[in-house]
Amino acid sequence: MPADQGPGSSVSFIAEVTGYPAYPFLISLNDGQNELVKLEPAGAGGCGKPGLFCCGTRSCAPNERWVISQPSMFASREHWEQHQLSDFGTLSVNRFPTCDWSRGEPECMIADARLFPGGKLRGGTPYRLKYALIADESLQTPQAAANLKVTVLKKRQSAAGRGRLDLNFILVGQKNVAASRTRKGQRNLDALLDQVAASYAGSGISLGEVRAVEWDCGEGGDAYADIELTELPRLFSVGSARLPADGEGRSVNLFMVSSLRGEEPGQGFTFLGVSGGILGPMVNGTAASGLAFSSFNKLDIFNPLCGEEECPPAAQQRDFHEIGITIAHETGHFLGLNHPSESSGRRHDFIPDTPICTQTQNLSIGRYITVRSCWESDSACRAACPGYDGRSSFCPERTECQFNHLMWWTSKNFVAGEGDGNLISADSTAVLHLNPLVR
Repeated sequence: MPADQGPGSSVSFIAEVTGYPAYPFLISLNDGQNELVKLEPAGAGGCGKPGLFCCGTRSCAPNERWVISQPSMFASREHWEQHQLSDFGTLSVNRFPTCDWSRGEPECMIADARLFPGGKLRGGTPYRLKYALIADESLQTPQAAANLKVTVLKKRQSAAGRGRLDLNFILVGQKNVAASRTRKGQRNLDALLDQVAASYAGSGISLGEVRAVEWDCGEGGDAYADIELTELPRLFSVGSARLPADGEGRSVNLFMVSSLRGEEPGQGFTFLGVSGGILGPMVNGTAASGLAFSSFNKLDIFNPLCGEEECPPAAQQRDFHEIGITIAHETGHFLGLNHPSESSGRRHDFIPDTPICTQTQNLSIGRYITVRSCWESDSACRAACPGYDGRSSFCPERTECQFNHLMWWTSKNFVAGEGDGNLISADSTAVLHLNPLVR
């Protein structure tokens, strides 16, 4: 790590395994003076085995003996494990620091001046990484060999609180390509990008270069236009590998498909969009290199009340608005943000200034937190948030207003652009700005 890294700098490690279905787990990162991961056999309980997991005949669970001890760049073992186990492909994505704040719980290791003078990663020293490759025991054979590739991306200090995000907007399939060439399709594409830009404006992140890429029938795009969720790894790997090399490590890949078929088992929810990871890989060609969202083949049909050139939020259809918010939300995941509270109300992000919602509502498909389970209505947010105006003042740190956070786990209220939140809290903003894709 050269000595010119300043405050707000970061280093990211993207580890991929090929040749064998094993996952790379980053178990140690040492800067010459400090251990930044601090994964140790210090917990109570466990299954009496030395490994990181306790495995039965059908499933594995974390071995409680192995924990993340503090001080660590990770808030907990769950936080660490999130970056080692990818939903798509056999890779792990880690970025250091993982946070950048000096208040709240959990405390952020980067704020400890004894470990990080000036609030920055130590420079002028070699860093040492250790990975463990973990696979299903039944897959192991004496002849098996795995190849580990680690890509390192460094982000140097940039203007405080400001950044630019470049996008590759990939139109998948002939129907989406044809719709994008019409005047209404172009208008709606512009409106979607305006929504994304508006969602990130409060965090000091603006859209930079947006590159439209057509992946039509002649180039095999139709095979990925109506896609099952289980097929997303191939969409991400094949589609991102087609992109120009000069944008690798500089742009988020947005794949507009016609439909994302399939539902989450036992929940009955249709997916509007899916990110390749919560902190997705900043390189192309992997099974998680992007995010996908559905146009429902309506790109040139949405918003009939709009003119041919412009489409203000007040004239947009709710379903169209949901697509724009989905793109912004899944981009937040790709850049490293979790939901403030997960749908069960039992898991929460590690960011101190996002509220926690634990109360669920009984729905026909089960119990879930909703926009009304921790508060009664939009009026409760107005009462708790002086200056609430439905546009620029949402008080996302208040529990009553949690649905106003961009990363709220599901759909929100929408009335002509009011009541549907797109704000990002200050500490969430800090996480975004550590990502090397925000330049």
